[in-house]
Amino acid sequence: MSPLTERPGPFPTDPDELDRRASSENQYERAAVALSATCPPDTLKRLALDPEWDVRSAVAENPATPADLLTFLATETVLDVAAQVARNRGCPVDLLARLAAHSDPVVRSGVARNPACPVELLTLLASDADELVPVYVAGNDGCTDDVVMLLPADCALPDQVGPLIGALPASAQRIAEQLYNDGWTGTIGELLQAARTLAEGEPAPRPGPDSST
Repeated sequence: MSPLTERPGPFPTDPDELDRRASSENQYERAAVALSATCPPDTLKRLALDPEWDVRSAVAENPATPADLLTFLATETVLDVAAQVARNRGCPVDLLARLAAHSDPVVRSGVARNPACPVELLTLLASDADELVPVYVAGNDGCTDDVVMLLPADCALPDQVGPLIGALPASAQRIAEQLYNDGWTGTIGELLQAARTLAEGEPAPRPGPDSST
């Protein structure tokens, strides 16, 4: 949610009343208008140009905001606004893909937190260089087992890792559990492969970037 600490309530839903309140001198009231599911598109367009960033952020957060306005707001220099676009479940997939390549991890994290984020983008973000982005990938309901395999072990959730370890042969399961509990520093996929290798009595690959050497 946008940082609205002074929003009035209960708030009207009538489009004409919302349009009238969009001209309020109170920025929190304008932001509340921008968050309304019944806010008219023309009113949202006006509020997308509001001088206060938290009002623009509220427009970016609203699932009813048209795609062209989201595209416009995604170019914001205020990161909170662009991040709200990235988190908006109504954000077009092509725009999400652009935001997934954003230079700032705050925006990429927004993509990872988007409940409508395609698995292809979650796959990309699972190996993001920023330590928080993969954490948000793990917390996304769209995170599949294939995506979990790419996550750093300290980012994946235990209830995601457990079934993958449970699918291993019994001897490899015990090894995988020990490696995981000992603080494995590579990905879940690397952990599972190391457990299989050790269970077969072969030297295990090293976790992380050096695993191929």
